[in-house]
Amino acid sequence: MVFLIGLSVTLFAFTGTSQSEDLSGSDKLNDIGSPQNTVLASGGQASMEVVVGPDASRTTTDAANELADYLGKITGGSFSVTTGNGSSGIAVGTYSDFPGLDLDDLFDSRNPARGDEHLVHSHGSGVYLVGATDLASQHAVWTLLYELGYRQYFPTETWEIIPDKPDLSADISSFESPDFYNRNGPREAAYTHRQLWHEWQDRNRMTSSFGVATGHAYNSIIRRNQEEFDANPQYTAESSSKFRVSEEGLVDLVVQDAVNRIKDDPDRMSVSMEPSDGGGWCDSPEEQAMGSISDRVVYLANAVAEAINDLGMGDRYVGIYAYNLHSAPPDIEVHPNVVVSVATAYTHAGYSVDELVEGWGRQGAMIGIRDYYDTFVWGQGMPRSGVGGNIPRLADRLSGFHENGARFMNANSVDSWPVNGPGFYLSSRLLWDMSLTENVEEIIEEFLEKSFGEAMEPMRKFYELVGRGRSVPRTTNDVLAHMYEYLSEAREITDDPEVRARLDEIVLYTRYVELYSKVSDADSDGARQSAAESTFRHLYRMQSIMMSPVRHLYHHFRRSDVSVEIPREADPGRLRVGRELTDMEPWKSSKLFTDEEIAEFVSNGLEKYEKEELDFDIVTYSKDLVPADSYLDLPEVRTGSFGRGFRGEKSMFTWLRAGEPLELDVRGGTISHYQDRGNVRFHLMSPREATTEAVDFDDSVPPDGETYQIELTSEYDGLHELMWNDGRDRTYLEWDEGHPMTVRASLDSPFSFQRDFRLFFYVPEGTKVVGGYLNHHFNVTFRDNNGDKIEGWQNEEESGYFALPVKEGQDGSLWRISADRNRTLRLMTVPPYLARSEQELLLPKELFEEDDTPTSAGQEEQPDTYELGQNYPNPFNPVTQIRFAVPEQSHVTLEVYNVLGQRVTTLLNEEKSPGRYEVTFDGAGLSSGVYLYRLQTDTFIETKQMMLVK
Repeated sequence: MVFLIGLSVTLFAFTGTSQSEDLSGSDKLNDIGSPQNTVLASGGQASMEVVVGPDASRTTTDAANELADYLGKITGGSFSVTTGNGSSGIAVGTYSDFPGLDLDDLFDSRNPARGDEHLVHSHGSGVYLVGATDLASQHAVWTLLYELGYRQYFPTETWEIIPDKPDLSADISSFESPDFYNRNGPREAAYTHRQLWHEWQDRNRMTSSFGVATGHAYNSIIRRNQEEFDANPQYTAESSSKFRVSEEGLVDLVVQDAVNRIKDDPDRMSVSMEPSDGGGWCDSPEEQAMGSISDRVVYLANAVAEAINDLGMGDRYVGIYAYNLHSAPPDIEVHPNVVVSVATAYTHAGYSVDELVEGWGRQGAMIGIRDYYDTFVWGQGMPRSGVGGNIPRLADRLSGFHENGARFMNANSVDSWPVNGPGFYLSSRLLWDMSLTENVEEIIEEFLEKSFGEAMEPMRKFYELVGRGRSVPRTTNDVLAHMYEYLSEAREITDDPEVRARLDEIVLYTRYVELYSKVSDADSDGARQSAAESTFRHLYRMQSIMMSPVRHLYHHFRRSDVSVEIPREADPGRLRVGRELTDMEPWKSSKLFTDEEIAEFVSNGLEKYEKEELDFDIVTYSKDLVPADSYLDLPEVRTGSFGRGFRGEKSMFTWLRAGEPLELDVRGGTISHYQDRGNVRFHLMSPREATTEAVDFDDSVPPDGETYQIELTSEYDGLHELMWNDGRDRTYLEWDEGHPMTVRASLDSPFSFQRDFRLFFYVPEGTKVVGGYLNHHFNVTFRDNNGDKIEGWQNEEESGYFALPVKEGQDGSLWRISADRNRTLRLMTVPPYLARSEQELLLPKELFEEDDTPTSAGQEEQPDTYELGQNYPNPFNPVTQIRFAVPEQSHVTLEVYNVLGQRVTTLLNEEKSPGRYEVTFDGAGLSSGVYLYRLQTDTFIETKQMMLVK
């Protein structure tokens, strides 16, 4: 959020208009006066010094030295750093560093929500870069440099934009206050070059004064109090680290642990009360009497929050996630100093993210978001796989979180800068100033112009391609054809060495995409091993540009892909730009890429990959499946077959009742010379289980060609995914005929069938074309509901798209596909799900959903008790809603007080009929802080807290 002062404001980046909200100390802002054009350098000579206070901290001094260094790079001049009172020169520091400037009333360094606020004001004799805290003064440095044209788009020097301005002046006056208190989106990637990540975050003002601990905490609490827990085993659930909140003494012990941590470290602003990961909660009557699992987590967090805020050491906070089994909003109120970070994945009980945010907010929680911009497990750093690269989706997502009251952001990421970098950078701008959602196109346009100059047009197409996500599916071949084409065009347009360096890095990334796709497409173990070696070697060689998740790939091969053998010695270690590489055939090479190699990658890519044009519109479907025969009256068909077993990593969707076993006859190791690949490993997964852990697991079947029966069970009803891996030694599965067992064969998740398969899929009503992609067309047969073979089908030995016309009356029915060869299928216009029969078929739920009919207000039941709800949103700025209920005709008074007990305003003082009501409170003109609101009638009185944060 940017508050502009005076009349003459020249903001290059902060293009949002002045906010309507009042700011604490706003009268003082007006006293500062209008900005004046201030000359910083003339003719390549510095016109003033950088000034720090006599008692400046190390953080402030470092920021001042960095400012002097960059002003020198921009102008060619030499800027010195000296000590002074801040009245002249470029003053860098906190308001307390320069008491003579009389800026105290602008800031409140005791309020962590205002710890990043800073003033940037040019006044003729110099520039104020003054903040509430040391970190805020560092932010002020980068605010000014940004105004002067400096950019750090990605972490390395290649992506640093330093303008050339021998004559430099500043004409600016703005008070900066971030819209998100914590802006860890994206947060530092695992295995990355930490220093460069931290520098990038600092330079884009992502480092925050208001950090809240939210890591899994129960195990560490147990370790710190091991003797007490050993003496009281009843404090935890059996064979679990989950606390039994109902046990006498447990809450007191945990509260005292938190109090000790705050006392031992007075600078600690928060403690985590997030449970240990996974399940294992006690379901005893005593625990159930405490309420839901969310209620128990909140009860303990509330007790800790109350205790650490009663220490007289200022506001302290407790962090938890809304995640896993405690993702559902609680039935009890949440202490206003408990920050709840809502996870956007791995949640439970069927709530949407918006519903979770709203539900927790209504109970009084401060809201944060635990998001996933990109993860290697999900996307392997590939284009079109992470939300970080999908610019419109990312902007809408952040805007929605903020509108629903979220003020803390923590988002996973990997070093996927070539595709997600623009989104990562955009996130840093929006998390500071959400009004810039109106200027997203301008921000990306500036990125393209500053990064690629004359070559920006083909690179615009490049980023539109790689950032669209899988909602607009394409084959890997098609994506690679376009990527190489756009890069070739860009390289031909420009000779600028800085632009060419950026393009070269993206070429190396594109080559990684090409190599990794060969790993996925390899049809033999030897080919897969060779492709893996080539991919890893390429990433290792390019790690110095910080655009490769090389150690993620190493762990992926060692832990998840048993068909690839990679030695422990190949571990590349944590990425560090500029370190000396080593040689280790065939995995590692110390040779850096030459210009000739990079040019060859482009020319070979242009020759190898061709753009593919589709004869149909792609339709996407979810993985939220239901049994088809529960919704459709489909004719009975003769049970088909999945052919000659399964090889490698596979999965099927199934439908189970809680506690009822899924019985499978399994025969592993049916390729005799591959019987050294280990037992078949089964994982039963439920979308209702929030962790990545399986609800059941079996690895009892040896690779000996014999048949064994296994059983897998789940505590959940409904949809499950059965995943297994046999090391590619081929496994046969059998199950009770008619039990739902369905595979997904989509563009983003193709399925490779073994020879002699014969399966059914559903063609919805209104479908005109059955479109998709096959790795080979030869000996593949499609038949419609009448059993008629589809004419015009390309029965050729080649890969490519197909488009099959749907004859009249053949939609809304089952079709059949069969082949006597191994084939990999992607269905792209119909639900991409196949099964042996109509009874075993699961289909996307959205096929059968109808619009819900909203319930009218008149249908709402009248309350039978007085109720005062928690205001929402909370914290708020400056408007919030207060809900209450009256069961009988009453004279109702609703008043707001400050913490001194002084009445601020009366919101309501009138007769009310029985019913539920909502009143708006506008805190414009009030200072940030805690306020009380009280509902009173002749027979009822209740008071609650709310927090105004500006």
